[in-house]
Amino acid sequence: PQGEQFSVKKAPLHTRDLSFSVHQINNWFELQGCVQFSDKSFIGIVELLEKMQQSQGDFIRLGEREYVQLTKSLKKQLQLLQGLSHENKDGSLRVSTFNAPTLQALQQDGASIDADEAYQGLIEQIRQAEERNFTVPLALSTQLRDYQVDGFKWLSRLSSWGAGALLADDMGLGKTIQTIALLVSRAKEGAALVIVPTAVLYNWLVEFRRFAPSLNPIVYNHEDRVGILAKVKSQDVLIVTYGVMASEIEQLRRYQWSTIVLDEAHSIKNRETKMAKAVFELKGKARVLLTGTPLQNHLSEIWTLFEFANPGLLGSFREFTQKFVLEVEKNKNRDQQKLLKRLISPFILRRTKAEVLDELPQKTEITLDVILSEKERALYETFREGASRNLQNGQINAIEALAELTKLRQLACDARLVNPALKIQSSKTEAFLQLVKELQAGGHRALVFSQFTSHLALIKERLDQLRIDYLYLD
Repeated sequence: PQGEQFSVKKAPLHTRDLSFSVHQINNWFELQGCVQFSDKSFIGIVELLEKMQQSQGDFIRLGEREYVQLTKSLKKQLQLLQGLSHENKDGSLRVSTFNAPTLQALQQDGASIDADEAYQGLIEQIRQAEERNFTVPLALSTQLRDYQVDGFKWLSRLSSWGAGALLADDMGLGKTIQTIALLVSRAKEGAALVIVPTAVLYNWLVEFRRFAPSLNPIVYNHEDRVGILAKVKSQDVLIVTYGVMASEIEQLRRYQWSTIVLDEAHSIKNRETKMAKAVFELKGKARVLLTGTPLQNHLSEIWTLFEFANPGLLGSFREFTQKFVLEVEKNKNRDQQKLLKRLISPFILRRTKAEVLDELPQKTEITLDVILSEKERALYETFREGASRNLQNGQINAIEALAELTKLRQLACDARLVNPALKIQSSKTEAFLQLVKELQAGGHRALVFSQFTSHLALIKERLDQLRIDYLYLD
């Protein structure tokens, strides 16, 4: 207090004065600990964290007129521990098992940790993963670029000790091929599950057949689903859309997958959706999330992604909201923003085109196959069969047949190009709009072409509805 004299009798506290006991409960480590003073007195870790939070400098208040100083290194470690831990009702702390490297850093800095076999075993797994030289499997029938090799090794390192990974490379840098390399290297550990949006399902199938002939890709959407799961084995990769995964979760949740991959992982950004709740029920030894846009609107989306990738890493949603969402988005707390970045950065890898530009070829071609909806397919088949029948019967000549082919091409774009009265949603337009979101999030520019100006007119309508700016050249 101003004007009052006080003396500091206790020696400054160092990290070496910290001591913990650590034991694992499910996905958590439970911590009990204290700080020992030079005069053999001590203070519990929870009380110490509370007093540190109330202090305004390096000194914490122990009694009415008694203070002790925290060294800067200890205070930094305690602030980190406070950010990643959650208090239990019995006065102990719980820390996600995925934060084991942070606890190890405390130990390396001098803290005394008395840990159970589960903690020691995990630390040893992490150490071996850091030292191991992961090599791209020979069964991968393509050559990865240097940054893709780095991505493969990063994925392998985290997967080897059970941590989830969020690969957030810019669009066009090859997230798919890096993931396929990982699946080839982990194939002997059991079957893998790849969950994708409908628009890219067959792209994944083509990529597996082209680059990973040693794997057996199975489209789960159209097969005998019960029969498949009864026979699934090593080298198998089940490819399933998000919608089918959610409807078949009772079957899929019974299997322990070697690796689970979520493509366009932001599809589960809303934790209240049926898809997100279903994904949380899946069991996998390793989890990989692919997205070029890990954060689209609100910080809460980060929690949903990491609750699947590394359950418990960010605490419960309520705890995450109090610690980060309110502090960062509402109060503009830079310290909490830095803390969140430190918590999740070991599990996120993002490279932009600018960073790897020297390695990229002049042009990369990506063909995106779009699957028609049932209504679109039925309409298309009706027109196709009618045109084929009329041609065979001689009711139309070759020139008129070309006009019918043009109609089929228009139907593949949007049914309204053939009949404006048809109110069938265009799968191609929806796939295009999804692509637009990724392009916007990455700060990219794009040229969009169509052979039908009437098709571009319909595209413009959707862009106007979504308030997306564009330039139109006619």
